[in-house]
Amino acid sequence: MEISQIKYFLSVFELGSISKSADALGMAQPALSQSIARLEKKLGVALFVRSRRGAMPTDAARLIYEDLKKGSFFLDQVSHKVQMARSGFSGNLNIGIVSSALFNILPAALRKLKATAPQLHVTLLELSNEEQVRQIHEGSLDIALVHSPVNLEGRVHQLTVCREKLIAAIPESAVTFSKDSIRLEEIARHGLVLYPASQLPVLHTDILNAFTGSGLTVSVNQYANRTLTVLACVAAGLGVGLLPNWIRSIGFDGVRFCDVADEALPDLDLVALFTAKHQPIVRAMFGDRVGAVAS
Repeated sequence: MEISQIKYFLSVFELGSISKSADALGMAQPALSQSIARLEKKLGVALFVRSRRGAMPTDAARLIYEDLKKGSFFLDQVSHKVQMARSGFSGNLNIGIVSSALFNILPAALRKLKATAPQLHVTLLELSNEEQVRQIHEGSLDIALVHSPVNLEGRVHQLTVCREKLIAAIPESAVTFSKDSIRLEEIARHGLVLYPASQLPVLHTDILNAFTGSGLTVSVNQYANRTLTVLACVAAGLGVGLLPNWIRSIGFDGVRFCDVADEALPDLDLVALFTAKHQPIVRAMFGDRVGAVAS
C-alpha cells in the first residue's frame, strides 16, 4: 500500500465524499477515484459505497481505518523529524559567544530557539573572536556570535544582529570624571585599557584613529582580552575602557560608566556567523533584531 493511497483513503473516509476530498487534497476528482479503485482492487474488497449522497465506508473500511490512521500519524512524525533534522532544528547545536552576547541578546534568542526547536540540544561556548572564526571554519562551531568585521571564507555567512555605541568605563576613584559624559581629550589624559589588536584589529585601529583624528595623542596602558578583565583593570586605575553600551546592565565595584560626548568613536557590531544549513536557526533566533541599534 502506497503512502499516497493511505492519505487518500483517510480523507475520503473522514469527509465521506470523493469530491470534497479531492478539493481538500488539491487534486482532480477522477484521479482520486482511480486511486481508491486501485486500492480496493489490491485489497480485494470494496471500501466505499458510492452514491449521490457521497462515499459511505464499508465494514472493511471501518476495520482498517484505525490502523491506517495510526500509521499515517507515525509517517507524519517521521517526516517531521526528517524535515527538522534537514533544517538543523534537531540534534546538537554548538554556539560560540563573546561576552557581549551573554548580557545583551542571547537570553531572548535562546528563548525563541527553545520555543521553535524544543528537541534541539544547545551547547554554549564562550570564546574570543579569533577562536570562534577559526572554529566556524573548521566546523566545530555551528553558529558564532562575534564582533565584526572578521575575515570569512566563502561558505560562511554573516548577519548583523546588534549594533552598539561605545561608552567609557572610568575608575570610580578618578575624581576628575564627575560628569555624565566626558570627551576624548579627558580620556587621553588618563590612557586606555583596550582589547588586544590581534583580537579586534579594526576596532583597535578605529578607536586610536578617533583620537588622532581629533588631534590627540593617547597611550594604551593595558591590554585585556576579556570584558571583565578590562573592567578589573579600570577599577585598578590603569586607564579608561571603551566598551559596548550593554555593559551598563552589570555592576562592577570601582567602575563608573558614562557617555562619550565626541561623535568620532566607532560603533561595535555583533554578528552571527553560520553556514547555509543553519540559516533557518539564525533567522529563528535573531530575525527580528537584524540591524537593531542599541544605544
